[in-house]
Amino acid sequence: AARAAHVGGEVGTMRCCDPAEIDGMGCSTHMLPLHVMLDYLSSETGCAVLVVGIQPGEMEFATSPCPEMLAAIDQLATMIVDIRTRRL
Repeated sequence: AARAAHVGGEVGTMRCCDPAEIDGMGCSTHMLPLHVMLDYLSSETGCAVLVVGIQPGEMEFATSPCPEMLAAIDQLATMIVDIRTRRL
């Protein structure tokens, strides 16, 4: 899932975020707070967890991601596939 994060850049800017710096109680009836989920993933898998935030445009409820965010998501997905392919 892609999530918007205020990373202090232009819309679509990506930034690696330290999971230890993520806090807050942003939750709903179907989602744990992000820091709880990250702690769980790290402890259960023994792997390092990397969070990539993407600077949003519109933040209104139920709006579609802007073209800059969609382009950043595509770029990030390509980067992940490229990295994964090199390790196989």
